[in-house]
Amino acid sequence: MMIPCSEKCLYEKDGLCDLKTVIPQSSTPTPDCPYFTERESKNKS
Repeated sequence: MMIPCSEKCLYEKDGLCDLKTVIPQSSTPTPDCPYFTERESKNKS
């Protein structure tokens, strides 16, 4: 199943959700995705 993902989510890859298994819902879900987990910035100072 292909699920579009335009959020800055840990599971986003090439504009699609790359989550392969069901996991517990995140503590910060978005209205469209209960599994949203914000991706950490690669440019940490």
